[in-house]
Amino acid sequence: MSGLQFRVAARTDAAGKYNATAPLEGNEDNMFLDADLSNQAQGEFMADEVVNLSDKGCLMVVADGMGGMNAGEVASAIAIKTVMEYFDFEHMKDKTFHDSRSRINYLEDVVVAADAAIKADSRTNKEHEGMGSTIIMAWLCDNEICLTWCGDSRAYLYRPGRGFWQVSKDHSYVQGLVDDGKITMDEAFDHPYGNIITRSLGDPEKKAKPESVNFDVFQGDIFMLCSDGLSGVLRDHKTFVEGKRIDTENLEDIIAANRSSMAQCRDELFEAAQRNDWYDNVTAILCEVVKGKALPANEPDPMKPIEEVGYSAAPNPVQSNGLHHSRISIRKKSLPIVIVASVLLLGVVGFLVWLITRDHKPSNDNEYFAYCKEHPTIENYRSYVKKYPQGEFVDLANNWINEWEADSSAKAKQESQSSKNVENNSEKGESNKKENQGEQRKSSNSEDKMPTEDDYRGNDIVDSSNPEQGLIPDNPEQGLTPSNPSQGLTPSNPSQGLNPAGGLKPGKSVPASSEEEAYKKTQREGASIDDYVNYIMAYGKKGEHGEKVLNLFQQAYTAELKKLTTEDQINSFMKKHPQYMIDARIENSRFDNYIREQAKKKLDELRGNRPEPGIQNAPKNNSSKLTP
Repeated sequence: MSGLQFRVAARTDAAGKYNATAPLEGNEDNMFLDADLSNQAQGEFMADEVVNLSDKGCLMVVADGMGGMNAGEVASAIAIKTVMEYFDFEHMKDKTFHDSRSRINYLEDVVVAADAAIKADSRTNKEHEGMGSTIIMAWLCDNEICLTWCGDSRAYLYRPGRGFWQVSKDHSYVQGLVDDGKITMDEAFDHPYGNIITRSLGDPEKKAKPESVNFDVFQGDIFMLCSDGLSGVLRDHKTFVEGKRIDTENLEDIIAANRSSMAQCRDELFEAAQRNDWYDNVTAILCEVVKGKALPANEPDPMKPIEEVGYSAAPNPVQSNGLHHSRISIRKKSLPIVIVASVLLLGVVGFLVWLITRDHKPSNDNEYFAYCKEHPTIENYRSYVKKYPQGEFVDLANNWINEWEADSSAKAKQESQSSKNVENNSEKGESNKKENQGEQRKSSNSEDKMPTEDDYRGNDIVDSSNPEQGLIPDNPEQGLTPSNPSQGLTPSNPSQGLNPAGGLKPGKSVPASSEEEAYKKTQREGASIDDYVNYIMAYGKKGEHGEKVLNLFQQAYTAELKKLTTEDQINSFMKKHPQYMIDARIENSRFDNYIREQAKKKLDELRGNRPEPGIQNAPKNNSSKLTP
């Protein structure tokens, strides 16, 4: 035994996705914590109880489920079940783990097995098709901790007097932008593509690829594993703009102020997340090293890269994922050879990376399609279809290509016909032009009059090339009412649609496999905003029910805005608003602008007509989130 002592606390909550009628009340997160792997009682722990670290150690796991119809919690539960099977007392009793490498290998085997189990369940249960989960595991043993993860659930380390670090690295599209130097970590916090993950358990296109790291622990260290429901609403550190601190709660300050009790620290984190309008399930596991090795004065910070730390003759090599320090034993005579070999290897790797990325486009299916959404041109979508003919989003890309081509053809015919009319009836055309200009001036003088449904009938599906299209309610105070109240969402039913307190957040669901299936989802009782958006994204105005679905979407969306009564609710609503407009393919449309104007009016009324700093007209080139 190492003589190390520790204490833990943990909690999982449906939080922003609470639903009393859903499985697990809407909680798709799962967790596992076993304070002593050496005994037969599995998963036992008591908050804040000081525990002596056993020879097998302590295991902490967080899994965040996603996708499918009520299947996110199934995927995360399968992941946790696989972990429990691998760390069962009978399974573990004859195994020995002499060093960190053997422990990391074992953790990575668990990830691969959990991935296979989720995929097997998806194949045999159609209702679970498309489900997946993230996972992050921390194994505390022999005065060090081993981390293995796949996805964007995170691990943090707080070291008193030294700092607070994220010691895992997100497998996400946004993290790739940070790595490429295109955005900062601060900008990544609320980036619209923040929910695109590049690795997960259950991905049908590829085998799970875990990442691992390990390092020594010292007395006073506090570790935290959490899902993005926590790290997505609370920033890691204090936020500064132009040298001035913004008054916002953050993880580092909360943990630093509540070190006396892990249970209290856990509760403060959850209360802060709720105050900051949590919108997703929240899970957190905290572990403090109460007694252990003293921190050496020259101990490198865990986030320093290897070139800053240098080499030392440590007996046990520490693995690194490129973000954390690594201690490697190298003979002095071999050092020049190692340096030369490293330089050559870096040159070869750099050349290969250049070959892959020289067209400035991502190198796999999901990332390439996300790039297309960020740069929506017909050439990019054609390039995607050509490069990934069997890709996950090839049908959606082809639908959009066909729409663009059809719109271009219709526009060309219209322009040709207009040209002929002008040539043959120039005098009449001039008269019509003056008449139209008079109508336009008349319309522009009616600044407060909202366009009606009849003004835009037939133009309710909008692509980015024509931002003037869109459907506006006749009466903005009443919203729109479906012709058949039994279909889809109605403003009169506040239980349907989005929870204003939770804010808008595009879901992680996978589009339905057929148009009819997608349409049925929009017609069921309790249909959500995302059901309408998924249909529009997949089938657009070419779909058999395209116009009807968009009409229902706009009705429900207007009703959601009308229900908001506080500044926080409206700000949360509008924070997610650009994504919904893009996914519904009506960004920069009159409906988009109408929603923004109504939200601004609500805020002005709540603030007593004070200047409104948060909501402005959308920029012409909005980026978008993609939920594969």
